[in-house]
Amino acid sequence: MSNNFIRGFIVLVIGLLLAVFPSKIADKKGYSGTLFYFYGLFSFLIALIHAASLPDMLDTSKRKYKGKTLGLAVAASLVFLYSLFISCVFKIFDVDALFVMEAILLFLLIFVAVFARKYIFTIIIFGAHVLYMVYNLVRYIILVAQNIAMDNYAGSAITISSFVLYRLIVSAAYVYFAVVIYKHGVKKEKVPANNVMLFTLPSVLLVVAEIVRSGIVNFSFMGDFYSATFYISLFMEIIGILLLGFFYKEDFAYRDAELSEQAADS
Repeated sequence: MSNNFIRGFIVLVIGLLLAVFPSKIADKKGYSGTLFYFYGLFSFLIALIHAASLPDMLDTSKRKYKGKTLGLAVAASLVFLYSLFISCVFKIFDVDALFVMEAILLFLLIFVAVFARKYIFTIIIFGAHVLYMVYNLVRYIILVAQNIAMDNYAGSAITISSFVLYRLIVSAAYVYFAVVIYKHGVKKEKVPANNVMLFTLPSVLLVVAEIVRSGIVNFSFMGDFYSATFYISLFMEIIGILLLGFFYKEDFAYRDAELSEQAADS
């Protein structure tokens, strides 16, 4: 029996045992212990924090999570986690300050999915993404100006301009999502009946942004390992934002129904 097999077996056993902790915490609060056991298998620490942060189903003074709503939050946090992991694999030999910042922001999106009802916290994180985009916008605009000054606008400056447009669209996606959360989460405005686009538009904008960037940069999707991991990471981040949008859609709808019932009772 090889040493690698023994190490792998030990890691598996430890993982199976650790997953029990978030499962037990969730179960005691009235949530699905099975869901949190598998959640803990894939991401023990995130699952543990998530289970600990959930409102107790037995505490009637706090709003509860519906099963579907909680499932969307769990799915979003796992997708963001593996997007971060793939991003790290993609950049493992080329780590710089900008990648570290992007990794931190992506990691914070995991916590947005975990603490999804902490609306002010969520808006602050989305604001951090926008500030990062603004920084990159300024950086690319300076590069464009330098190329114009050197009469080199036909080549690299066009590519840089596409990145400016890309950053603008991504910034718009995060600003829009923050506004939606502020209006319907913080201010508790009722969500309109036909509301699918309200919560899916951020992910649509991210897709448009990637089309803009990919069309200019012309990455090969499966040309090599790095291109493939790069695109898989981007795809997973877009799916994570989509799942987060559906989480808020379900959660706000559930809250509005609760408020309507309370108003009818009174």
